[in-house]
Formats: sequence, C-alpha cells, structure tokens
Amino acid sequence: MGLADTIRIALGRLTPAEQEERDRAARQRMAANDEQAALIRQRAAREPRHSHEELMEIAAGVSSLDLICHMDALNRIGRMMWETDDWVQPTEANGRLVRLDGGMVRATLSGPHVATLLFRTGFARHQGSELNRASARRVYSAVAAIVDEIDPAAGSDEPIPPVVLDARPVVTASGDDEDEPGLG
Repeated sequence: MGLADTIRIALGRLTPAEQEERDRAARQRMAANDEQAALIRQRAAREPRHSHEELMEIAAGVSSLDLICHMDALNRIGRMMWETDDWVQPTEANGRLVRLDGGMVRATLSGPHVATLLFRTGFARHQGSELNRASARRVYSAVAAIVDEIDPAAGSDEPIPPVVLDARPVVTASGDDEDEPGLG
C-alpha cells in the first residue's frame, strides 16, 4: 500500500471491499468484547460478594444452618475437620443429624461450625490430594454461596436455605429431569 492509498483510506474513501473488511473487523471486535463482557459477568456471578474472612465472620454469627448431603460426603467433611478442636461431627446421638432417603442426611451446623468449615475447606482447596482439593472446593463453594447471601444487618425473619451437596437432577413423577440439583 502506497502513500496515496494511505491518504485515501485516512480520508474515509474506501472501496466496497475495504468497507466490507472494515465492517467485518469491527463485528469481530464487537463479538470479542461481548464475549469478554459475558465472561466477566459469569465470573462476577460465581464469585462471592464477600471476602473469605468476611464469609467466616458472617457464618460465625449464624445460629444454625442445615447441610444436606450424602452420608459419605459428611464423613469426608469430618475427615477434613479432624485436626479442628472445636468441630463436633453431627450425629443422630447428638441430635444434629437426620437420615433422609437414598443415603442422604440433613446435618445441622452451628454458626461457629460453619465458619470453621469455611476455614478448613478454604485451606484444603489448595492442599493435599486432588480428590481432597476437589471435595474441599465443592464444599467451600456450596457453603460460601449460601453464606454470601446472608445479610448480617437483617433480622432472623428469613430462614437460611440449606446447603445442598447433590448434583443429581431431580426426577419428577413423570420421569422428566428438571434442571436443578436436588434430593432426587
């Protein structure tokens, strides 16, 4: 491209082919910007509004929170918590565990236990075997998502939804799968 073409293009005197190329490049830039914006929105939707420390502080102020999961998952959580002095594993004997269908359980955790769970799983997300890291990430994400929605300034009028560790789809009586995970 010579000087004459550079001046012609700078003045906006484009051939139809150059206009099409310019427009195509602009559409590609816009699509890339839209993709980037969508990724940022997705990331913002996934990331807690509060820091790890703030989540632990909010959790410590909760009276109780129910954790619904498979008994094996609760036992794995108990193994993650084994070095924690103030952790009391929920059991039927201490009245903090109710057995549900399909090996599922509902464990009631106090606020300090929820804070401790966030602390230990927050650390374990980056330590240990791949299995332990994956388990810790899953537990931390599920608990943090619920705790992140708690407004400490609000009263206790609204019940706190349970933390559900179950990725199975809900199957209705007709056999149709729903999009949300549940107790199946």
